[in-house]
Amino acid sequence: MSKYRYFVFDFDLTLADSSEGILECFKHVLKEFGYPPKDDKTIYNTIGMTLVDAFDLLTDMPDNPQREDMRKAYVKKADEVMVKKTYFYDDTIAILQTLQNAGVKVGIVSTKYRYRIVNTFNEQAGSLPVDIIVGGEDVTRAKPDPQGLDLIIERFGAD
Repeated sequence: MSKYRYFVFDFDLTLADSSEGILECFKHVLKEFGYPPKDDKTIYNTIGMTLVDAFDLLTDMPDNPQREDMRKAYVKKADEVMVKKTYFYDDTIAILQTLQNAGVKVGIVSTKYRYRIVNTFNEQAGSLPVDIIVGGEDVTRAKPDPQGLDLIIERFGAD
């Protein structure tokens, strides 16, 4: 058995590459709201930010008054494309299963919504090889704030 009892991972660009879906969603929303397109690298660099913060950056408008409507439009588009355009890295599922089989608890803390992570595992891997997922809807302060980590530690019953 591992000397570690808990493993906690990020999701995007750690366990899976969802950049294709992310790029599509941001480009769709920017166009829908009449903003000029951004290059892939600029959009890619927002991965891990909250959606509203990313839209503030991508529209060059801090506290953009449309940020919440843009977030909702992004989520709607992501509901259509994100799961099928997210790809687990080659050994991700096997490693997560190996950890669970070794008796350790496995968790994810992400700004991505929990339901989307669950759906991605179920549809892409056919299983959910993690014990706890803390998603963006579970916290009031996004990473790098430690609230998500604190919550998963609490849910694990760890110290």
